Amino acid sequence: PAAAAYTSELSALDLPLTELTASAAGGGNLYLAGLEEEPPEEDGEEISSGSFSTTTSVSDDGSFTFSSGAGSAALYRMDAAGGEPVKLEGYTPGEGASVAAIVPCEDGSLWVLERVSGGLEDMTLDDLGSGLTVTGGDIGWASQVWRKLDASGAQELNRVDITELAEKLGVDAVTDTRMDREDQLYAASGASVTVLDAGLNVLFTCKGQETVERLVPLAGGVGAVTGDGSGRTVYPIDLESQSLGASRPLTGSAGRIYDGNERYDFFYSSGDSLYGWSVENAAPEKVLSWSGAGVDKGQVETLALLPDGRGTAALREGSWPASYSRARLAPAGEEELAGRTVLTLATMGLSSETRARVLEFNRTSSQYRIEIQDYSEYNTSADASAGLSKLNTEILAGNMPDLLDVSGGIPLRRYAARGLLADLWPYIESDPELGRDKVMERPLEAASMDGKLYQVFQRFALETAAGAPAAVGDKMGWSLEELRAALAKMPAGCSVLGPGLTKDSVFETMFSNGLDSFVDWEAGTARFDSPEFQAILEFCASLPAQASGEDMDEYTRVASGAQLLLPVYLNDLQSIQLYRALFGGGVTFAGYPSEGGSGVSFSTEGGMAMSASCKDAEGAWSFLRQVLLPVGEQAAPGLDFPVNRADFEQAAEKSMEFSYLKDETGNTIVGPDGEPMLEGTVYLFVGGKSVMLKPATQEDYDQIMALYEAADSLVSRDESIWAIVREQAGACFAGDRTAEEAAKAIQSRVELYLNEQK
Repeated sequence: PAAAAYTSELSALDLPLTELTASAAGGGNLYLAGLEEEPPEEDGEEISSGSFSTTTSVSDDGSFTFSSGAGSAALYRMDAAGGEPVKLEGYTPGEGASVAAIVPCEDGSLWVLERVSGGLEDMTLDDLGSGLTVTGGDIGWASQVWRKLDASGAQELNRVDITELAEKLGVDAVTDTRMDREDQLYAASGASVTVLDAGLNVLFTCKGQETVERLVPLAGGVGAVTGDGSGRTVYPIDLESQSLGASRPLTGSAGRIYDGNERYDFFYSSGDSLYGWSVENAAPEKVLSWSGAGVDKGQVETLALLPDGRGTAALREGSWPASYSRARLAPAGEEELAGRTVLTLATMGLSSETRARVLEFNRTSSQYRIEIQDYSEYNTSADASAGLSKLNTEILAGNMPDLLDVSGGIPLRRYAARGLLADLWPYIESDPELGRDKVMERPLEAASMDGKLYQVFQRFALETAAGAPAAVGDKMGWSLEELRAALAKMPAGCSVLGPGLTKDSVFETMFSNGLDSFVDWEAGTARFDSPEFQAILEFCASLPAQASGEDMDEYTRVASGAQLLLPVYLNDLQSIQLYRALFGGGVTFAGYPSEGGSGVSFSTEGGMAMSASCKDAEGAWSFLRQVLLPVGEQAAPGLDFPVNRADFEQAAEKSMEFSYLKDETGNTIVGPDGEPMLEGTVYLFVGGKSVMLKPATQEDYDQIMALYEAADSLVSRDESIWAIVREQAGACFAGDRTAEEAAKAIQSRVELYLNEQK
């Protein structure tokens, strides 16, 4: 069934925890455990009790995030429908313990896992996977105890000490444990899960094919999670058959797993969606869209959903000490959705920046609401392109999204050539706050196809390759023949690029920087069988197949003449000073060899497009235009050049401001060179020398603008064509085909592909 539209009510959460170390849902409640700061001693010295903790939380991609805090363990309970958190005042943690896991029982009692830190010698790498809290100044577990508490937390009903569990089971390490509601203990080690009673008597052991990542609660027991960010699977542990039950593969890049309820065995996040594993249908169902509900998925620490759809998500804000807010979730009624046009935004993996932009738009617009459809949720470990295939199938069926985030692999050129996208130049030109004179036109022109602009983006950078004028000449852009001639004049053993770059990586860079110019998207033709492309294949085939492992960094190599070219990414005015210093005062941005090009390309991120069949173009543009509007002082520093002209000029002026650093008495501070230090000065040690980057000069600005004016392409590629090119080029590089044979094979397959797209 389709996911219901959700609304959320955001409010502050009175939860005085500096760090959330565990959470669980059950019995209509959400339980939260963490550290509360203790008041200092009267003399202001260190805290006398409690623990110091380093908490690790599992992100959506399965990686661990570490943060630290100090205090004593505390337990809170709150109504899942959105009540206020109530502290379990009767709970007294063990000395120096923190809570790493919670299991609510049907009678209101709780199992809590308490850990006390030990020494570094007690810690193994596998221990990092065993829990979410590492306590103590030294890492390691001095004790691990599951305690069963009554509903108030005051009375201990049972206790299971698992400190020596690995030794008892005869395994190197126990990577995770969990109690169930029947007072049975589950212990994971490698690909095995052992089930024991509360007296630590082994009941049975079952083994799967993959390493168990962690154990999670299911509505009907406990499950073992295997896999990683490319594809996770949950296996319920079947107590009757004493084995792992039927696999429950999770969609897309499934990450966080949350406690379920009577309708869903468990919930999990994937992309922008929350899924639930349906008890009735034994399959995943999309429950809600986080951004559609007005919730920033990246802030969600935990949640509890009731069978009727209502629930609460606890959101984390900031690092340590953390603060928390709450999102009361509920299915939206007709009256709440009335009057707002829903625009769909297709993506293949949403960036945090785009998510924040959508959330802000949904919160502030009274006319429109954007609903994200993240097609990466359909990818599997067996088929990484399943999401794109689904999007293409839906488009062929006439279900074209209104907006597209084209930064994650959605084939913009292919869709534009088929007439599926709207030209955005007319919208820019007629916008009362924009117009061509209000934007940096060159990167937008480079992104255009046959004069039509199919995407807008907020920032850009310049990509090229630099060399010493004495070696590569003094002009931008050169051919392969000119490069070979320059290389022949260099000392013996000189490489074109660094030892870490191989024939495959150089070829990929050259492809992304302009080799797709061998495709005419409008005409649907290609010329990969041309002599120019064959020459590129031959050139890359002559490069090393593997990185040399040489210790000398590329800056030292170019400074010493052991390397001809240095890859360059320019995203501010000051950075150009580094390359002048490395090449002895002068530098030529010759670029990567191309036929007739400048060798300079624009690099962009976060491209957004509008479909030609958008149900409400005015509403879609009201969202897209935000990418191009000025943000002024709110612009994040050091994140590439702004496309908005006013922001670009303001950033340039700011980077060229000269003022001297003063000490507390107002005297000018002198730098290592004996000269007064300028504010904004950066000291680097590269290429065996100290390089000082000062505030930008007019010379810096002029040279950057010369590169800006010369840039004539956009760093991008069509993934389907790249897959064809990469496969056949690989055969050439391996010596299985000549450059001519590989080029002809590429041409044949790309032509077939282009014909299929018409």
